[in-house]
Amino acid sequence: MGKLISKKTINYHSSEAQAADWVTFRIQRAILLNSAKRIMGGLWIGGSCELYDDRLIIRPNGMNASAHKNISEIEVPFEFVEGFDLEKRLTTSIVRINFAGTFIRFRCWGAEKFISKIQQVVGDTANS
Repeated sequence: MGKLISKKTINYHSSEAQAADWVTFRIQRAILLNSAKRIMGGLWIGGSCELYDDRLIIRPNGMNASAHKNISEIEVPFEFVEGFDLEKRLTTSIVRINFAGTFIRFRCWGAEKFISKIQQVVGDTANS
């Protein structure tokens, strides 16, 4: 694995996440999560995004890893990155990274600066 350049606390969007079995005994919580998932096309999962000189790694935090099933670490090698988009929002903007025919979306404070840093590293990788 390459050199760690930056790490950011994020919330990332997952269409696969579901409440873990231990959470579903709380009926109201399960109904709320399932309703939110239907409305938003998935759930926003708290975690981190690590920017290395050759890849991005997105990980759920400990609480979300235990409270949801069907979530795991996402690794995006820069050789598969096809582009970036920044979706401006009132509070935290959303970074969209297109790769290998799919995409991942995450929101964080300082998204504009973070996407610039990612683009710079990916550009440097492409030019070397």
